[in-house]
Amino acid sequence: RLGNQAEVPPSLEEALLLMEFHRERVEAVCVALGLQANTMAAALWLLGRFYLCYSLLDFDPKHVMLAAVLVASKVDGHHLTMKEMAVTKADPTMLMDLEVILLEAMDFDLAFYDPFTAAYALRCLLGEADGGRDWQAVEERIKRVIVYSDALLLYPAAKIALWATRPTAKELQALGNVPVEDLGHLPMAAQGNLDLYKAIDRRVILCRQAFQQNKPPSL
Repeated sequence: RLGNQAEVPPSLEEALLLMEFHRERVEAVCVALGLQANTMAAALWLLGRFYLCYSLLDFDPKHVMLAAVLVASKVDGHHLTMKEMAVTKADPTMLMDLEVILLEAMDFDLAFYDPFTAAYALRCLLGEADGGRDWQAVEERIKRVIVYSDALLLYPAAKIALWATRPTAKELQALGNVPVEDLGHLPMAAQGNLDLYKAIDRRVILCRQAFQQNKPPSL
């Protein structure tokens, strides 16, 4: 039983806000470490899949998201070192422990296809027929939908890229009239403020501590 109001678990809306904040942090950490957008996408995918298996009360997302960035860098072939990760001020031992837990949660299945590479493939397929499309704007649309929604867990990379490209009828015909999913209907996380995130996070930490203290011993 939880001891006081401060230890009441977060509502679904609060949990989603907290996850949105840490998805934003994934993007910021990847930029700080000089990682490419496809590595960021892999880290977001890993973070999302991890919390399909675990609760916010089991593992702190601010630590898990760093482990996700570390694993994503290896999936992408960048192979971040602990020295490079020092900029995040994370404990190396904790990161290595979480890396193993993250891999186990993924069932060691790290086959990931990112929408940025899919968008590049579309650009190559369209060639000069793309009519001078602003591909930077395409990338920004991809970033927004994968940071502020669960698109990576719901749609293949190619469908996300196709939606962000917004192909014309002529281009769709050239691509074989493939159907375009409407990702615009996806619920996008409402951006909160830093004080709100911190307040929710403090409650989650207190609740996690109470949960761990009252957790029955494993058999």
